Amino acid sequence: MNNHIMLDCETIGTVPGSTILTIGGFRFDPRETDLIGTKLEDHSPRRQFYARIDRRSCFLAGMEDEQATLDWWEKQSAEARQEAFDAGPRVDIDAGLVDLRDFCNAYEEPHPWSHGAGFDVALLEWAMRLFGIAIPWNFRHIRDTRTAYSMAGQYPRNNGLKHHALHDAFAQAEAVQRAFNAIIPTRCERLEEALKTIADVTNPDDPESHRSDDREGCLDTVHSIALDAISTADGERG
Repeated sequence: MNNHIMLDCETIGTVPGSTILTIGGFRFDPRETDLIGTKLEDHSPRRQFYARIDRRSCFLAGMEDEQATLDWWEKQSAEARQEAFDAGPRVDIDAGLVDLRDFCNAYEEPHPWSHGAGFDVALLEWAMRLFGIAIPWNFRHIRDTRTAYSMAGQYPRNNGLKHHALHDAFAQAEAVQRAFNAIIPTRCERLEEALKTIADVTNPDDPESHRSDDREGCLDTVHSIALDAISTADGERG
């Protein structure tokens, strides 16, 4: 189910209370493969969230800039800086957060992901509390990309604009799918293993296996092994 949402923020700081410039989100299922090897534009806008925030609205709400992060921005591409800072169409921070809440609540039990458990989600939760906006996810459902990436040896391959919140969110979601599929055996792989086991236990040339004329015994064995394979795969992928 696409109730997992990769979140990414571009900010002027690294701690809760920092100014938020843009918010990106992409809805996905980490257990699927539909993002792998694709681009953001290949997917429905309904799965995408993007808000460009009015920096002044953050200032008026008491959010702050960090000089070290401003210095870091000076070293990024002109395109990334323009997207983060220019005066194009923007919304106030509270309106952007309400829109994000509604995007997350489109499915039950949203599972937010971020690239580091202490950054994007933490900054967004702080800002939502500041404005009295109900946080749309349960703390038990928060997920961290870095753990998945390090376990699988899979990392984002951003083919969009680096440090663009929506492009980064998509690249991180695609990498999570690659990580999950590298770690967790697919249902087909489990069934393939089960079929090999079935061939062994129903071998008519093996006196200790089920006899070829023992139809009921063979079917019971096949059924049991297949069900075990499917339930194991579902349990590992859940």
